[in-house]
Amino acid sequence: MHVIRVIRALSLAAAWYAHECPRLNLLAGKGTCMPKTSRPTSNKRAREKAQAERKKEKEQRRAEARERKANAPARSGDEDPDLAGMVPGPQPKPDWLEDIDEETENK
Repeated sequence: MHVIRVIRALSLAAAWYAHECPRLNLLAGKGTCMPKTSRPTSNKRAREKAQAERKKEKEQRRAEARERKANAPARSGDEDPDLAGMVPGPQPKPDWLEDIDEETENK
């Protein structure tokens, strides 16, 4: 019984392999075997060249950023420049909002 299971499993595996491999299909007389495409050497070479160029450009950008950071003036004080001049708490109404409030009061 165990031998039958093994033989059956092998025959199923062979059938799957023959289906997946066109050369085995040719040997089994199930059709012709044609190559998929020509060798992708030119496409691969172009991809590798483009990748190397992108890598080189990225390294140049990183070097420029390092140089820019090194030459940038140091921050003065402990205050964040984005938050400079902001006051915590309620803020005064902007002029355009006050104009709208006056118009609604007059109506």
